[in-house]
Amino acid sequence: MPEDQNRAGPEWVRIAAVVGAAVVVAFLVWLLAIRDSGDSGGDTTSASATGPTIVTPADLSGVPGDLGHPIYWAGPRTGAQLELTETSDGKVYVRYLENGATAGDTRPDFLTIGTYPFPGAQKALRDLGSKPGEKSEDVSGGGILVYGAQNPTSVYVAYPDQDLQIEVFDPDPKQALEVARNELRPLG
Repeated sequence: MPEDQNRAGPEWVRIAAVVGAAVVVAFLVWLLAIRDSGDSGGDTTSASATGPTIVTPADLSGVPGDLGHPIYWAGPRTGAQLELTETSDGKVYVRYLENGATAGDTRPDFLTIGTYPFPGAQKALRDLGSKPGEKSEDVSGGGILVYGAQNPTSVYVAYPDQDLQIEVFDPDPKQALEVARNELRPLG
């Protein structure tokens, strides 16, 4: 009799696993069907997402008015096309595409400046800058710049009275720091 109980146990576990997997699959199918159905009950901010798109400096200058806050860039650069991407959560990326790269190129080979809504950004960066391995500097306009050894290709900047964090990324850490220190400028 103990032998029969051992057989019933594993069989019951197998049946429960199959039923559980079927429930998970059914839930995922239901979730995806609603998400793809165009139901307007979901997030309406996704309509504002754009890009990646090649733009001119004049095109970029209109973006801050649409967002209600400045975006940051490094000005025009010889030999580079500007790529603009706006996400549904309000992040804006300006990439400087070079060497024939086209919009949407997935390589992390290009100077990229991200402007992110971030309440309390300057305080958060001051706190981050005081942690071991992180370095911080004051920048003109009362801002703070933070960078560290763990992610040297990204430099973060925040200014007073702006709930924005700016990220300057470049595959060359020295270039990222140089742009953040000396070339970063707002539009809007």
